[in-house]
Amino acid sequence: MKANQMKHILPFVSGGWILSIVLLACSPAPASPTVEVTSSSVPRVTPAVPATDISSTPIIIQHKIVPGELPRDRVNHTGDYDSSKTEDERRAPGGDRFLLGQFERPFNAETMDIYYPDLDIEDVNVYEDSLWVYASITVKGPDPQNAFPGNYALELDLDLDGTGDLLIIAHRPSLKEWTSLGVQIWSDENQDIGGKVVIKADDGGKGNGYERLMFDQGRGSNPDLAWMRVSPNEENTIQIAFLNLLLIGDRAFLLGAWTGYDDLQPALFDLDDHFTRAEAGEAMIELEGFYPIKELSGVDNTCRMAIGFQPSGGEPGLCTSATAP
Repeated sequence: MKANQMKHILPFVSGGWILSIVLLACSPAPASPTVEVTSSSVPRVTPAVPATDISSTPIIIQHKIVPGELPRDRVNHTGDYDSSKTEDERRAPGGDRFLLGQFERPFNAETMDIYYPDLDIEDVNVYEDSLWVYASITVKGPDPQNAFPGNYALELDLDLDGTGDLLIIAHRPSLKEWTSLGVQIWSDENQDIGGKVVIKADDGGKGNGYERLMFDQGRGSNPDLAWMRVSPNEENTIQIAFLNLLLIGDRAFLLGAWTGYDDLQPALFDLDDHFTRAEAGEAMIELEGFYPIKELSGVDNTCRMAIGFQPSGGEPGLCTSATAP
């Protein structure tokens, strides 16, 4: 991050909430920007029940640690179905299985005649060094305005039981330098994600999702906890970095990636427990009576990669082709 002084205002509007983030003059020291935050809401990721540990009182944020370049060697990787191959057919036969919690829906609802390349995940790589965990999410391409206007997220399962524990969301990445602006971390404090049958759809599994906002654009217990940028070197790639202290000392975990617009909200996890199959629809024409996608659209996700351990193969949501580091 550059150390020269700058002033920048980013207004965000979501429902009745208005967020204004004002970057004040940076201190002369490199990688130590000073930030005044005046609200804790970010559009499209506001929970239905906004529990939070973060005060709305304006504070000054002094960053001390900024991520560097990604390590050369990745620790794990997964690909994802390319919906551009069948966009003309208005279907995604290779990756969408609502009942299994697998979503391949980079399309609009009902007609599926608009394809969103900025949501269509192609590849995800994970890297680690002594301080940071990095994830690179490569999508098919930007939107028609050459931007990435959606939400790009990592879901972490720290105890390998199939229920998500943390959700890191990068909202509308645009800068090619690391920034904490637009980055949130949510946690599931009451452990209700997953319902009766983890990952898979089940009746009666609806909870309140990720209900605790523990990090909001530098506000929280550690201002350096999570960052994002558009990769300066890799085309169509959004990078997210978080300090490994977020893992609470446990370096063995499962990681999956998400992209989405309005339907990618912390309060709606697991998505297949908050919609019925009829409400959500399906992306496969072959599934008569459920096709096309309906109330759940503009969403894509990946299977979960094993990070820091040798998987047994029975971990819920595990990528079938996953390999150990």
